[in-house]
Amino acid sequence: MRVLIEKDDGAYYAALPKNEHVNVDLCTGYVNGLNFKLYDNDGNSYNCDGSLTFTAPAGYVFVINGKIVTEEGRDVLSIYDLDLATLLGGETYSGNTTIGTLQSS
Repeated sequence: MRVLIEKDDGAYYAALPKNEHVNVDLCTGYVNGLNFKLYDNDGNSYNCDGSLTFTAPAGYVFVINGKIVTEEGRDVLSIYDLDLATLLGGETYSGNTTIGTLQSS
């Protein structure tokens, strides 16, 4: 499944799979940053139960920040560190909120 998609204007978006898990290994071509929007099921429908795991290139970390807009209580964004057990920022995000700067270890 193709996850990161470049639009005609050069912007990127990520399509959350409808009901599967997809691993996304970012190459070193993205080490200076990649800004993208994340849409559930390509932004075309609801009720997605899929998940994505992004992996940074060796020797690099993720720095995540921005704003999310979800259906409060139904759609959530959870950002985990390496062990997939530790929530970065210590919380799960839902609703219309700003995520402070989080950095993976």
